[in-house]
Amino acid sequence: MPPLAIEGVSKGLAMAHAEYPADLDTLNCDWYYTWGCDPARLSDPRYVPMSRDGLLVDLPADYSGYLLVYNEPTGQEPNGCPVTADEAAVRYRALQRSLPLAKLIMGGVSAWDCNVSGTWLKDFKRIIACLGCPKPHAYHVHGYVESWITVANLKSWWTHQQATVGGKLWISEYNDVKGNVANLRSLTDWIKGRTWIERYACFTNRSNGEPWAIGDGVNLIDQQGQLTASGVWYQTA
Repeated sequence: MPPLAIEGVSKGLAMAHAEYPADLDTLNCDWYYTWGCDPARLSDPRYVPMSRDGLLVDLPADYSGYLLVYNEPTGQEPNGCPVTADEAAVRYRALQRSLPLAKLIMGGVSAWDCNVSGTWLKDFKRIIACLGCPKPHAYHVHGYVESWITVANLKSWWTHQQATVGGKLWISEYNDVKGNVANLRSLTDWIKGRTWIERYACFTNRSNGEPWAIGDGVNLIDQQGQLTASGVWYQTA
């Protein structure tokens, strides 16, 4: 049986470029994910696999670690992976049956518009209850400071999502897209002060103009391998 992910540790990395494994140690991160499921990484207790679309993944039936499920199901490719709440619930039931010991972390919705909370998580929670499915271990959400989204907006939106689903949340992607360190610090300090947030992961170690990239401001490490201002702060966060 693969080892369980590290318990009781919260600081992580939404790792866009996993070919730089040393970035984890540079940033002092205790867990990470790569938006996929790589069985070769399961021996690393820091690694959390993901089923991006909620379909079955290449994990042993006795896998008992964490599994992130869904990546921005209300969004569009390449950043999102659109899945309705109804279909997501059906896929969730199949995942639970195939991986009965796994700790499923559901959702992955993002705060694209903090003024409209959306109903995906609420609908998903209602539908799995109707299907008689056990509750997931936790839910995960995203959120970035953008030109139209403030730090206060994100804190309010995350709080609303937790109230909607109850239980624990993971903040599996967050940052300030312009690289504003004060905003990153404010978000991180707030996250660490919520007893209902179990884990958090800043996005990202590196990006370099890929189709999914949201600007160099989120980079914690630049393409020369040097810490950015955000990375310097996150290293000791």
